[in-house]
Amino acid sequence: MDKILLSKLRRRLTGYTLSAFIAAVVAAFLLLTGSMNRAAAASLHATGSNASRFASIYSPYAIDPFNMDLSDVTEGVAEKHITCYPNPAISYINFKFDKSVPKDARLFVFSFTGKKMEELTITGQILKITLDKYYRGLYVYQLRSAGGAILESGKFQVKN
Repeated sequence: MDKILLSKLRRRLTGYTLSAFIAAVVAAFLLLTGSMNRAAAASLHATGSNASRFASIYSPYAIDPFNMDLSDVTEGVAEKHITCYPNPAISYINFKFDKSVPKDARLFVFSFTGKKMEELTITGQILKITLDKYYRGLYVYQLRSAGGAILESGKFQVKN
C-alpha cells in the first residue's frame, strides 16, 4: 500500500471500533473495485458513518463506471484488417491482410507467455508462416505501424 495512503488511514482511523474498521474496509474495497460509485460513497458520507470516512480516503483512486469518458469509442464493431486461417493450425497458418493495411506495417507473433516468435514485414496480401518451431498452445499476433502503434491484435491456436 502506498505510504501516504497508509499514513492517512492511520490518522483517520484512530479511536474507531473493530466493527467500524471492518465496515470501512468493505466500503473502500467496493470503491476500489468499482462496485460502488462516488455517488453512493457521497450518500454514505452524508450519513456520517465510519465506513464513509474510510472510503473518502480512497475516493480519488476509485473507478467510477458511471462517469467514464467514452468520447474515443466508435460505434459498431471495429474493422478487421487481418484474417488468420486455419485456426486452429497444425503445420502452417496464413495471415490475409486487407488492402487498407499500410505497406510499412509489421506483424508480430508472441507465445502466450510473451516470448516473441516472429517479427515479419508484410510483403503481400497473404503471409504464410510455417509452425515447425511452435509448440502446441495459444499465440497472439499484433499488427503494428512503423511507429510501433498496435493497429490490430488477435490470437490463434496451434495443435501439432
